[in-house]
Amino acid sequence: MSKFTKGALIAAGCFFAGGVILGTIGAVGRVYTGEPMGVEDDFGIVRDVWNRARGWDIRWRRGGAARGLTWEYGGIEFDQDHKDSIAYGSFTDDSLQGRDIRNLDVEMGGGRLILCQGDGLKLKKENGAECQYYIEGDTFYLKQKSSVGDGKMNLTLTLPEGIMLEEIDIELAAGEVITEDELAAEEIEIEIDAGELTMENVKANSFCATVAAGSVAVRGLDAADCVAVVDMGSITLSDSLVASLDASVSMGEINVYLRDSYENHDYQVDCGMGNVTIQPESGAMKEYAGLGATMDLYGRNSDSRSLYDLSCSMGSIYVKFEGKENVTETVTAEEPNLRTESALPDINGIVNEWPDRIGRETENTTAEDFSFEIETERPTALVISCVTESGELDLEIEDENGKEIFEKDDIRTGEYEVKLKSSGTYRVTFDCENHTGSFWVSPRE
Repeated sequence: MSKFTKGALIAAGCFFAGGVILGTIGAVGRVYTGEPMGVEDDFGIVRDVWNRARGWDIRWRRGGAARGLTWEYGGIEFDQDHKDSIAYGSFTDDSLQGRDIRNLDVEMGGGRLILCQGDGLKLKKENGAECQYYIEGDTFYLKQKSSVGDGKMNLTLTLPEGIMLEEIDIELAAGEVITEDELAAEEIEIEIDAGELTMENVKANSFCATVAAGSVAVRGLDAADCVAVVDMGSITLSDSLVASLDASVSMGEINVYLRDSYENHDYQVDCGMGNVTIQPESGAMKEYAGLGATMDLYGRNSDSRSLYDLSCSMGSIYVKFEGKENVTETVTAEEPNLRTESALPDINGIVNEWPDRIGRETENTTAEDFSFEIETERPTALVISCVTESGELDLEIEDENGKEIFEKDDIRTGEYEVKLKSSGTYRVTFDCENHTGSFWVSPRE
């Protein structure tokens, strides 16, 4: 066995052992923070790391164009129904031009992939082991395994200029993916094990990135819904507009730099042993750290249409606003084809006559819950008038710091009084479960 082969095998063993150790630390950390979970969940974390680590395999290819030592990830398998679409060596395929696609599905084991725009669909390959690409229905599939002894692999996928896709799915075990031009789709889903992904000017209804130990960096993301999940890696979103954000970190970090304002969003913060920092465009920085720290914060202008849910176990989350644009206007106006209703729903049926009253006339409210803000200039008392014909109605009132002022479940028909001891902004939330009826909130005269 050569020195290189021995070194590669030793490196693989080190990666495997490190992965198991870190996975065990993560499991212990979850228990230490008091997060509800069973023994099965503990083993599940370690098992997941084990499965990822053992998915890597070093093989010696005896024949074909890609002879020699190859480093492969077992999670990427060529489609046996498309054996003729397995390509070897370096090439440029111009025959794809003129083909219409609506979806893109990419699986990379290593090397580099560049996504760009041009006159039409085209794929260029330089060096590396074999790859597989084909069009099935309206989806373009690209699968690439990594090689150790056959030179650095480079792929360039050119998409038709100005194309708007329905779904983009990128899975990266290792290596690098770079976008050079605007990338637009209804849904974009990214899964990174240990690679790097760099994107520019991305527009999407739904953007979801999950990172194990790699990194994702996006500059200029405009999205209605964004989900960012990090184990030990990192996600950075810069110069972006995100209507609703769900960010979760185990041991890594998420950094978000936004063009709009702090007061355009509601906030829910949950910390284990990590820390969450929110930097408004003006005013003091808001920091949350310490074991089990939780906080609900509400912006004054969101009308319950946008929630930033920030959860951090042991790493860090940093969110900074620049106050240059309004997310509710820009995301909708720049890309009219993107559906923003799910991220920015209207509160149908609400009659807003505040400071006189605010509420909903008698009708079925089964479809959704309702939440809104009220402002008072002085201490006062609120009168809550409810009519419950059927179902269940729950009510919660919080101040602008997320402190609970009033809570009542299963409200029946009648009036309830809630005293507000100071002026300020209060959040009123109605939870409707198969409820038919009405509710009104008004100040006591």
